[in-house]
Amino acid sequence: MTTTAFVKFMAENSDYSQKVIHHEFLKDFEVARAAYIEKMEAGETVKITDVNYKVAHVEERSGVSAMLGKEWTKPAHDVVRVSITKAIKKIKDK
Repeated sequence: MTTTAFVKFMAENSDYSQKVIHHEFLKDFEVARAAYIEKMEAGETVKITDVNYKVAHVEERSGVSAMLGKEWTKPAHDVVRVSITKAIKKIKDK
């Protein structure tokens, strides 16, 4: 479902206009989701509306460039991995 379709669906099933849903609800939701995920520690998982967000720690990597022969290093960092739940997968398969 696209954002436009979601906004239309919400407007049809609530007392709010499409403009209010799009400009108020979705932006507030996105800001809150991003702020929460930013504060998560490595190894933590959170489920928001049938989507799992997991923070994973990636160790430092290094190697040699095949084309230039130069050594490179990528420092250790945390990444957010996103996966959908089985409920969404079942809907997708129908």
